[in-house]
Amino acid sequence: MLGPHAGAVARRAGCDRRFTALLRADRSLVTVGAGAQRATDEPGLRRPAPIFPVRDLNDSLAFYQRLSFGTEAYDEGYGFARRERLHLHLRVVAELDPFANNSGVYVDTADVDALHAEWLGCGLWVVPAVVGAEVDEEARRRWRAGERPGRITDAVEAKPWGVREFTVLDPDHNQLRFGQAIG
Repeated sequence: MLGPHAGAVARRAGCDRRFTALLRADRSLVTVGAGAQRATDEPGLRRPAPIFPVRDLNDSLAFYQRLSFGTEAYDEGYGFARRERLHLHLRVVAELDPFANNSGVYVDTADVDALHAEWLGCGLWVVPAVVGAEVDEEARRRWRAGERPGRITDAVEAKPWGVREFTVLDPDHNQLRFGQAIG
């Protein structure tokens, strides 16, 4: 006998074939080393896909396109940005205050220097890694003036926890930190 929620689960599972296809595509990217086996009691976690709040979906999709992400609007309130194995979900939150947004993701990157160099040429506002009050005030001034280019730190920096990294803030201040292990 099926549980009381089986009908809702079946409807939900069958109602969106496009999303199911995206999930299948994600699973095809996962590889396991030669001879390695997953323990039967492990759930088989795959890579995360953070859900970022955005105020304007079209502006956000355009931002990620500038960074060479493939983008797709699912509907007027939800979309996707994908580049290599990084998949972002973008959800419209009309009342979002970008200066109070603490959403973020850390992405382990094979060549952090090449990625940083590529994105320095994408029209982002280049800022120091340590942001002071004057940069915050300038960000607010730009926001009020309708300028929302996104930000990138000016350099890839070595961190005491053993990585070299840089940060990107999208127009809604979702933080993406890209790093590569030192050594």
